[in-house]
Amino acid sequence: YDGVLLERLISKKDMNDYTHIIIDEVHERDQETDFLLLVVRKFLRTNSRGVKVILMSATFDVDCFAQYFATLLKTMTEPAPIVQIPGKMMEVKEYYINSLATLGELPEFDPDCPSIAPESYSIAHRLLKIFDKIEVCEQNVDQTKERFAPNRGAVLVFLPGYAEISAFRDALREDCIPLRWTVLPLHSTVTQQEQQSVFLPTAKGHRKIILSTNIAESSITVPDIKYVIDFCLTKCLVCDPETNYSCLKLEWASKANCKQRQGRAGRVSEGRLYRMIPENFYRDVLPQYGIPEMQRCPLELTVLKVKKLDMGEPKALLALCLDPPDLGDIERAILVLKEVSALTTMIDGVFCPYDGDLTFVGRVMAQLPLDVCVSKMILLGFVFGVLEDCIIIAACLSIQSMFSRPFQKLIEAYKSRMAWSEGSFSDCLAMLNAYKVWQNMREQGAFSRRYGVNERAWASHN
Repeated sequence: YDGVLLERLISKKDMNDYTHIIIDEVHERDQETDFLLLVVRKFLRTNSRGVKVILMSATFDVDCFAQYFATLLKTMTEPAPIVQIPGKMMEVKEYYINSLATLGELPEFDPDCPSIAPESYSIAHRLLKIFDKIEVCEQNVDQTKERFAPNRGAVLVFLPGYAEISAFRDALREDCIPLRWTVLPLHSTVTQQEQQSVFLPTAKGHRKIILSTNIAESSITVPDIKYVIDFCLTKCLVCDPETNYSCLKLEWASKANCKQRQGRAGRVSEGRLYRMIPENFYRDVLPQYGIPEMQRCPLELTVLKVKKLDMGEPKALLALCLDPPDLGDIERAILVLKEVSALTTMIDGVFCPYDGDLTFVGRVMAQLPLDVCVSKMILLGFVFGVLEDCIIIAACLSIQSMFSRPFQKLIEAYKSRMAWSEGSFSDCLAMLNAYKVWQNMREQGAFSRRYGVNERAWASHN
């Protein structure tokens, strides 16, 4: 929704159609939100002074945002007012791995090498078994009659990615039946059915253990979580300055991220949080906040929005961001835009190496929420008469995988993709072929089960 509001403001060049604008989860600091904040602040100080703007989050640097939106007076600035809303969370007790030394040998932690050591997996595995002893004592269970407590709290384990979820799930597999564990993965590539199972109550006497990426930090709320095990890692999208390609990089999570994860417990009862790092490591090494996307991701789409806004050159306007991007990153984005014909090499007829006039191609790209190279493919598809095929491929490339990856059937899923590619070894052609067959079949449910595709993702394209 930030993107929708941003497009409206860029087109209108003011905010006077609104009395109030509410921007939620501002702590996430994605590029669109940061640029939206810049535009909103600029309008507040120029042509939309009567609009009230409310910024909301549970874990953000309120003083920093208050100063950013300060009111300009004659001789000073007055920070924006801060409203603290008391929460109604149950108590969540915090523990660190150094307090779990009795469960196994503690691993070494390197600030410059974020990773999960085998010892950390082992301690977390043993910790899951300890929860039964805790609950038996808390609920005064007669162990001569019952092995487990009647109310077994759900566990949410934060892991950085698919590979780590798979590894920990494999480690827990042999205990699932005897200890009555229901282990559920939660990741952007799992099937819709697997995602929905996270919200369902488990059978009586069973414990639900959710292995999740940071998707469960704020996007998804599971109400019955009592325990959170946090490995304090995350994967961030970063841009390689030499190749200009984006990739996911494993990093230590920020304290703000860890605080969000802690908030997943204690919603319906008192909870416990176990951070799988030493307390001094958490205090001294983990950053207070993560690096904003504006400082680590490609800037091409943001630069195009700056050109559409037409209120200054990219370097000058983006310097007004809450956390401005590096000048070199802005210059690199402008060069990429010139390579894909989105910008000219001239400004008002004068050669300019780090700016350019917006072309027709650039205006089209600015309207598409896609990587500029993917947008260029669509335009070339129009030129060469294969527009529909290119639009389908572009859509498939721009969201989560169209092919489901059930944890128990990875080999079958890979074989399915190979079959769809028809010997071309091309993911693009595999997605195109599968989409065309799906589009022509009336029974979509049968198609999804038979061919191993993600029905919900395919339906979003139609």
